[in-house]
Amino acid sequence: GGGASYPIDLVYLWVDGNDPEITKKRNLWKEKYGKTINKQGINKCRFIDNDELKYSLRSVEKYAPWINNIYIVTDNQIPKWLNTKHPKIHIVDHTEIMPEDTLPTFNALALETCIHKIKNLSEYFLYANDDMLFANPTKPEYFFTTNNLPIIRTREKFTNQIINSHIYFQSLKYSYELLYEKFGFLYSECPHHVIDSYKKSTIIECINQFEEYFNDTAHHKFRQNDDISRAIISAYAYMTNQGVLKSVQ
Repeated sequence: GGGASYPIDLVYLWVDGNDPEITKKRNLWKEKYGKTINKQGINKCRFIDNDELKYSLRSVEKYAPWINNIYIVTDNQIPKWLNTKHPKIHIVDHTEIMPEDTLPTFNALALETCIHKIKNLSEYFLYANDDMLFANPTKPEYFFTTNNLPIIRTREKFTNQIINSHIYFQSLKYSYELLYEKFGFLYSECPHHVIDSYKKSTIIECINQFEEYFNDTAHHKFRQNDDISRAIISAYAYMTNQGVLKSVQ
């Protein structure tokens, strides 16, 4: 009921950072990496798991039953509480979407450059962190306009103060500068921390425009300031009339 006339999938990135295997692997690569790693990129809070995903999935079942397939991208891990036989749920290993020479990776932004490669992912899909929930009955119209454009929720405009505060904003600044250099398009919206909507074809189009930068980011094992942010895809979508901005304070 209340579903769109086309399938809408949902993608999560998930890691159980409490897993000693993953911790061991991360520490090994930290030593091996040979670059200075930004402290904010390896903060424990990036990897710790409090079963948020369990509650997020329950909220999907309760409030967004129209969601088609749910893809959970993981590094050789499966949440131990997860019913993998559920027809909607598909575990996607990093090896299925990432170029071989990028793995292992501990950088969500690197993974985000390849989520469109998930096998059978629908043209219209949502992307969520595991700490995001559907808190009320939600319809596809919340995410896509009546003529099927992703709705891009933004918070505020950039200021230098914001930019210097965090590695996340450094990546945004870097990405928007690339957009400006290539197209002369000035975009300065801060994305909202929400479940994002995308069209796969727009992502592929945007990646083709900035291929070398997406490729570089895919190879950054830990976060760094010159990671390309997936916000460039929303900015590109807006610039090419393939997405609509909605300011949410």
